[in-house]
Amino acid sequence: MCLLFEWNVGYDGTGGDYIPDDLSSPYLGVSWAQQKQLTDTIAVFSQGFFNNANTPYFPADLVSGFGGQWNLSQRLAVFGSYNWPLDDIGSPSGGFAGFAFAY
Repeated sequence: MCLLFEWNVGYDGTGGDYIPDDLSSPYLGVSWAQQKQLTDTIAVFSQGFFNNANTPYFPADLVSGFGGQWNLSQRLAVFGSYNWPLDDIGSPSGGFAGFAFAY
């Protein structure tokens, strides 16, 4: 069983002729996660991200949280997390849930 650490830095944004100028500016995004594999199929993680408030479903600048991942097979995993802002911007808390499928 191992402990994994991942971090990402990106520069993203939206653009186009029909998108207002305030949404077409590029934004800095940084994310990090630390994951502990408990069994062959179950992992828990802590995570965080800085997104310059450009993600409309979680508009806080600096967010932290924790969650879990269940690998149903080598190609299918389900996950969920609970997150909260570390600044005074945006909603007080929120969650993410989903699945990942490799084809």
